[in-house]
Amino acid sequence: MSENLQLASDFLNAWASSQADRFTSYLDREVSFESPMATLQGRDAVAAAMSEFAQAVTGIKVLASAASQDSVLIMYDMHTGPFGTIRAAEHYRFRDGKIVSDQLVFDAPAIKAGPPG
Repeated sequence: MSENLQLASDFLNAWASSQADRFTSYLDREVSFESPMATLQGRDAVAAAMSEFAQAVTGIKVLASAASQDSVLIMYDMHTGPFGTIRAAEHYRFRDGKIVSDQLVFDAPAIKAGPPG
């Protein structure tokens, strides 16, 4: 496993288990984050948004991953209490062992519609 793939896996697992201090430590100070729900810049803003959503996550199951020199792509099923299971893919770019870019894609209408019932 490449170093960046290990870092990305550790980051994702820390996020999914709501370990905010741990997953924040993987983020570069100037990290950019892009998803169907938000575009954010800077470690504090990204960590705050990720911490908030992590409260809904009950677990993840990694389906596939791939790595190149400075980037990693992980596809996973994200299990949540309010929204059920959501398939997601995240593309991370690294510099000096830190995530400088995180692009997340998932079924946004499922979340925008709110919890079922």
